[in-house]
Order: sequence, then structure tokens, then C-alpha cells
Amino acid sequence: MRKIYSLLFLFFTISSFSQPTIIGPVVQPNEIVKDLMSWLYYERDHMIWSAGYATLDTELKDIPKEKFLESLATGKYLPLKLNNSSGILSYQLYALKEGINQDIVSHIKMISSKELVHFKLEGKPLPDFSFLDLDGKIYNKESTNGSIIVINCWFVSCAPCIAEMPSLNELVKQYKKEKNILFIALALDATSEVRIFLKTTTFKYSIVPEMQEYLSQLPVYGYPTQIIVNRQGNVVKIIESNKIGELKDVLNKEIQK
Repeated sequence: MRKIYSLLFLFFTISSFSQPTIIGPVVQPNEIVKDLMSWLYYERDHMIWSAGYATLDTELKDIPKEKFLESLATGKYLPLKLNNSSGILSYQLYALKEGINQDIVSHIKMISSKELVHFKLEGKPLPDFSFLDLDGKIYNKESTNGSIIVINCWFVSCAPCIAEMPSLNELVKQYKKEKNILFIALALDATSEVRIFLKTTTFKYSIVPEMQEYLSQLPVYGYPTQIIVNRQGNVVKIIESNKIGELKDVLNKEIQK
């Protein structure tokens, strides 16, 4: 009996130490919602929407990520990044007070609604595709089976798209030795416009022009957008804007699987 009690004591001791201790918010809520720019800086520096992170309700209880995003999309909550003893990326729902800047509310509703749509697509296959790149190579579900696909959505007059191309070219170079990774860029523009653009700009992805109709089937709300597809042909993540670090994190995790 004494041995059983000792084992139980050891179990509960280990369990208590395995639970991360919440230290507090990384940034105080009143600082985040002071004005629109404060929120935008907070989002830029602390919100990693595409990451795997712990999601907590207002009472610090675990809730599903889908419910977390649905709650944010109501405009009633702030995603509050927490410090904790484990170092696990964690966000808590923080109830916004009345009279809050409506520009902040609108922005939180907009971005969390988009992230909710992106999240619901994770684990699902892309719509049927047959991409023909500028070199005449065809990519479809059969030819890409077993490959990780990194899709870049862009157009020739998109300044942020052009700005990230050097980093994307470095990405292609970095993973050159990795087998079965495809880097495909879906452009909205006509073939002739893309060819003219590429005369003065280097883009090392496989370029597929005239993709406006196909991209209209996907939740691409802004450009550039990255879509990562796993070896089974299912969407892993959708990442908006120039977030190469997040893209690398997702890609590295897929390579290790």
C-alpha cells in the first residue's frame, strides 16, 4: 500500500510540473488597443497566425482553435499573447471593453475571419488542377503525388510580391538538395505579360500564368499568398504577406515528417 501511495504521489508531482505556468501577457491589453497603430505593431510583432499555438478562453481554459478564431471574428475579443513557463506559443481571448477603437475591432474581425477560412481548409485537398508552366511542364495531382508543393500566388504589378522574390529565390536555393519539393508560382497575368516581366526580374519558381480562374476557387484574399501542400495533396497552411520565416517553419516541419 505504501508503494502505491508513493507512485501516486510521484505521478501527481510530475503532472503538476508538466502544466505550464502562465506568467502574464507579453504586452498589456491597454497598450495593444491604445490606437490602431498600436494594434498593428502588436500584430506584426506577436501574432503568428499560421503557427501551431495553444488557444485559451477568457478563463485560461483550453479551447479548440476553430472556436478561438470564431470568437475573434465576432469582434468582441483580443488575441492576447501570453508568457508561460513552458515557452509554448499561447494566445488567450481577452474581452474588449465598450468604446474600443472601431478600426481595431474591424481589423481583428477581418483577419480572424480570413484565418478561420484558411484553418478550415487545412487537411483538405486543393481543387483539381493541371498547371502548365512557361517551360511546358504540366503539374497535376498524379505528377505531384508524393511531393511537397509550395505555391506562391502573385501578379506582375504587385509590389509586395516583387519585394519578396529575392527571399523566395533564396528559399529555392536553400532546399535545392531536398527531393520532392516543388516551388510553383501561380500568376494572375497573361503569358505575354509574365514573359515581359521575367526579362528584368528573376523568379526561380516554376511560373504558371493565367491562373485567375483557378485562384478564384481558393480563399486568396490578398497578394502575395503562400499555400503549402503536403505529400498527400492536402493543404497544410495558407500564409499571407511576406512572412518567409513562417513559410520556412511550416516547410521544415513537413520535410521532417
